[in-house]
Amino acid sequence: MITTPSALPTMLVVDDEEGPRTSLRMVFKSQFSVHTFDNSAAAIEFVHDHAVHVAVLDLRIGRECGLELLKRLKEVDPRIEVVMLTAQETLETAKQAMRQGACDYLSKPFDLLSIREAVGRAHRLRCATNTIETN
Repeated sequence: MITTPSALPTMLVVDDEEGPRTSLRMVFKSQFSVHTFDNSAAAIEFVHDHAVHVAVLDLRIGRECGLELLKRLKEVDPRIEVVMLTAQETLETAKQAMRQGACDYLSKPFDLLSIREAVGRAHRLRCATNTIETN
């Protein structure tokens, strides 16, 4: 796994829509090295080669299921903290996401305060995990 030379932690954004990818990149570009993808395969390939701290995943990525991507990301690196986004929120998908290791679940369209709080919590969890592992 390659560690980025940047002092910024790495964020992965996977959504088949350009709008959310661009919005999230703009919102977090000063806090994270943001890498965006429109499909699961490219995202998984990236995670195999780079340390990712926080991921924001759409529940539906074209014909792909974001929950499946969540599962695959956790298999590669269980420390990645994941925030799920969806335009079609249901209690059942929220439960599934949390069972598979997501740390948050938000509805689209997201508001800036909610997404900043969710990503902030995710990053704090990742930092806590790193601290525990080094002690």
